[in-house]
Amino acid sequence: NMEEANRLCNRIAIMRRGQIAAIDSPERLKMAIERLHTIEVSFDPAGSAEDLATLPGIESARREGDKWVIMTGDVDSAIHAISAYGAEKGVKIQMLRTLAPTLDEAFLRLTGADSA
Repeated sequence: NMEEANRLCNRIAIMRRGQIAAIDSPERLKMAIERLHTIEVSFDPAGSAEDLATLPGIESARREGDKWVIMTGDVDSAIHAISAYGAEKGVKIQMLRTLAPTLDEAFLRLTGADSA
């Protein structure tokens, strides 16, 4: 169970085809696989943010229900751009959070299982 390993272990080895693919702390393993960071944001009114992907520091933006999922290489720049966008367009940010990668995602990426 990856969640249990994340909570209890200070070092984890990820195996791929009988070889150690990576060995480190759970936090460092998770951060090693993250090239782009994920931000979730929702606005009021909800449908007013169609041009988010054009903001500085934002690689992509897609709508998922009542929120936007934004990919960025620079979280600080993206959050600043989102805040400025909300003020400029007169929309209220209802929720904004950054999402950290999980140990499951690190395992899948390091073993190549996420590309299958």
